[in-house]
Amino acid sequence: IADVAIDVHQLDVASSSLQKLAELDSSKRVDYWTQLASLEMRLNRAQTAETLLNRSLEVDPNALGALRLKAQLLGVLGRSRELSRVLLRLVQLGDADRSDLIVLASTDPFVDDVERLEALSKSSPENPTLLLARARQAINSDRTADARKLLEKFTQELPHDWEGQAMLGQILS
Repeated sequence: IADVAIDVHQLDVASSSLQKLAELDSSKRVDYWTQLASLEMRLNRAQTAETLLNRSLEVDPNALGALRLKAQLLGVLGRSRELSRVLLRLVQLGDADRSDLIVLASTDPFVDDVERLEALSKSSPENPTLLLARARQAINSDRTADARKLLEKFTQELPHDWEGQAMLGQILS
């Protein structure tokens, strides 16, 4: 049912089916949660997708599908340090490809996906974690004043996020 629902773009039906499957079959729970996280990403619900991926990785820290999807999500969200940790885990597991290594070797890993970030922002405009990605985009476009405003708002809403604090510190210095 989940597969057919995905094929005919009935994502809510697919989501419900995958949730039921995860409850019924604990041996494949990680796979179902990862598929569900992928659906949530297609629906631009980043927080729900991340929660599902974290749940998957708590059960199986070596779940390649969940790691790869989490890397994708973290890259778009501009959470470079967390992205680096996930990519390093993929390297340790022997599943990193050339593009992973290029991102990992860069000084500030970030996937500048304007369309995805815009869709995520429309879907959940109250999500403060998106401010970090917008700030990275502003920095990459030499719009330092915009980046500063975004980071000031980000650090007010998430004062314990050291990555945002560090970025703001770099701009201020």
